[in-house]
Amino acid sequence: MIEQSGEMARAVVRWGCSYSFLGALVLVACSCSCGSRLHELDAETKFNAGNDVGFVAADEPAPNTRDEEPLPVLGNCVGTSLEQGVLPVRRLTVGSDGGDANGDSDWPDISGDGRFVVLSSAARNLDSSQRSGIFLLDRLDDSFTFVASPGWPAISADGRSVMFTSYASDLVEGDENDMPDIFVWEAGRIERINVSDSGEQADVHAVGPIPRAISGDGRFVVFQSDAATLENGVQDAQLDVFVRDRHRQTTLHLSPDTERGQGFGGLPQISADGRLVTYFGGWCNEQYDCVRRFPSELLVHELELGTTTALEGWREPGAPSIKSGLISLSVDGRYVAMDPSVTTLPSIIVLDTHANTTRSLGHFGDNPSISGDGRFVAFVDRGSHLPDDTMEFFQVYVTDLELGVTYRASSSSDGEPGNGDSGLWGPPRVSLNGRFLVFTSEASNLVCDDTNGLVDVFIAGIPQ
Repeated sequence: MIEQSGEMARAVVRWGCSYSFLGALVLVACSCSCGSRLHELDAETKFNAGNDVGFVAADEPAPNTRDEEPLPVLGNCVGTSLEQGVLPVRRLTVGSDGGDANGDSDWPDISGDGRFVVLSSAARNLDSSQRSGIFLLDRLDDSFTFVASPGWPAISADGRSVMFTSYASDLVEGDENDMPDIFVWEAGRIERINVSDSGEQADVHAVGPIPRAISGDGRFVVFQSDAATLENGVQDAQLDVFVRDRHRQTTLHLSPDTERGQGFGGLPQISADGRLVTYFGGWCNEQYDCVRRFPSELLVHELELGTTTALEGWREPGAPSIKSGLISLSVDGRYVAMDPSVTTLPSIIVLDTHANTTRSLGHFGDNPSISGDGRFVAFVDRGSHLPDDTMEFFQVYVTDLELGVTYRASSSSDGEPGNGDSGLWGPPRVSLNGRFLVFTSEASNLVCDDTNGLVDVFIAGIPQ
């Protein structure tokens, strides 16, 4: 049985970033540097994403240990207290002159140790290039590096690889399909991902990236497409899931046709250790309509073994097929945080796939993001989670499952809720080490001197 607690189901207006199957497509619809000084980063140490994880990024900072001093603060506009249930916050999208960014920013993602943040921005004053697009921020020196034209980015846990979608045809040679493709940027070099083993380009567009669609070391990238050129010439008009191995230059089709019917799938994610790929999928045939079908199962593929199984224990028997939703994986894929739209339950839940148990957060919420060890879950909601919540705007929260407490990230320096919507321009993202949370907000009261009236990207420190 699935344990439930907290609020009962309630009617809410759900908007912002949504993930929905529609026909053969997955639609993703999103529409002062003072403040808190977060953990100082140690450039001399190295980062390992978790137990039994087979990669270590050389020359990258390590996750901070949990016995450090409380988060230090900087600036005269910081008055937040953990006792108020709010977190210290700093704005990241600041102009190179220290002033406001002159364009909206969205879709942030964060490396496993919190050092690097990738985001898309229409601002042209983040660095000296005066270009808008995807940027990689190094928090050691607050420097922005231009990556590519605007799109939906995601970053590997080691901070080296940035995955993104682009319509541009001049990023790699031979891009002549006139369609959006998936790319990976690494140290200034760009390669196209949605190609066949022989390098043939896709004849139909690819969709992505979904958060955590790239392994921690950047080797594996998962994406969704219905291109026949990626399926050995078989065009079944179904959206399918693929894994690109950047080392071997191979593309694996994970949702093939079987005796059950035409396979389809979407919304793939990969565990940071690169062993497990999860996606929503199913099969359609004469009995199950291949045009108006929805995915019926949450599937897990083990890359080393080549096996695919249905994930059990996360919904009640007889529950309807999945129509949309977002999940988030821990480092090794053991813990899975699930959006209520996936489970049809009135709460975000966390599934322990080893123990086959579930835990309810007791909150409705949207777009969960879980830390590498499964302890912290961030989400977006316009609900009442703290005594001073007004339910006027969407806010960003993070729940500590170990302590059983919920903090609000989108709060002003005096602890008031954000005076604008937060978390609607890309889902909030928790670093794998559980130390940091990045999110978007149009609120002007989260830090001092925020006068641009635009959507900015912020980072919050999470107490340990």
